[in-house]
Amino acid sequence: MVQDALIIVRLFFVLALISNASAGGLGAQAAQNELPRVIVADTSVRPGDPQYVWLASALRETPVLRGGVRLVYPDSLRRRGIAGNVILEFVVDTLGRVEPGIRVLDTANPLLVDPAMEMLRGARYTPGRVRGRPVRVLVRMGLHVAPRNR
Repeated sequence: MVQDALIIVRLFFVLALISNASAGGLGAQAAQNELPRVIVADTSVRPGDPQYVWLASALRETPVLRGGVRLVYPDSLRRRGIAGNVILEFVVDTLGRVEPGIRVLDTANPLLVDPAMEMLRGARYTPGRVRGRPVRVLVRMGLHVAPRNR
């Protein structure tokens, strides 16, 4: 039963990637460079397939931020007084690095996206685990991008 559901989900994602690639949009680049993602929320599924991306809410051992976070707030934003929140979605790989393909879900100002994404690229996590094995995990994070008070 779970196997059938996974096959259907996998087929759905492959078809979605093919349709995006044929449309010629951003999906064309993604279809060439990335494996299709299969989102997993059931810990009874065995880890090991590189296509699986686990939902953090389904794990007992979720990714934990352990370092590498440094926000460089541009002077151009400081002079203009721009600050606000950015909500990002990304995948933490089995080594604890943030994979390329960070998605912006919401932002107070589009100019805040670049500093937030640059900060995430350097972030390091303790990877999430299923049955003791590290797995890729989909993470959603809200960041407040603003200059430091001095």
